[in-house]
Amino acid sequence: MSISTAEWQIDGDLTLAPSQTTIMGTVSVEGALTTSALFDVSTLEVEQYATVTAGIGVHHVSQTLEIWGTVSPLGTVIHSGSNLVGLLFNASIEMTGASVGLFGAVGRRIVGSFTFSGGALGLGSDLEIDGDCTLQSGALTGFGGVLDVGGTLTINGMTSIVPPLIRCAGNFFAVRSF
Repeated sequence: MSISTAEWQIDGDLTLAPSQTTIMGTVSVEGALTTSALFDVSTLEVEQYATVTAGIGVHHVSQTLEIWGTVSPLGTVIHSGSNLVGLLFNASIEMTGASVGLFGAVGRRIVGSFTFSGGALGLGSDLEIDGDCTLQSGALTGFGGVLDVGGTLTINGMTSIVPPLIRCAGNFFAVRSF
């Protein structure tokens, strides 16, 4: 079953129970959304102090992923858009073909793994990844930001003229010159 609408605006608390549900369209959350459903949306916006808890599986966001609150999908989020903003992301995230700039005074944290391929990643603020990080086939630029990886960092096919400061608590693998 799919729940499809042009736009979801959740100002209070909403719980959706069906586990075989896919939420489609644009989702904006100012309160709390708890669901066992999967997301296949163009835009997911979670305002400050808002929370989203979603089902186990693979979630897709095709355009904007704007997170100021807390998102806890129990699985992987695949983001193929151009906007990633967030404070705390409790999941693994994959980004493909996106150009992303992280700027501002607030750092970003991904509790899980992070895979980035085929785009440009600019770090003007800190990006903390608790799990493993894989950067492949793109460009990495530091604008004063720090890439802080708690697990293994693998860089394959990335170019960087001005790399960010990189901290890696696990193993570091780089293919070719970086």
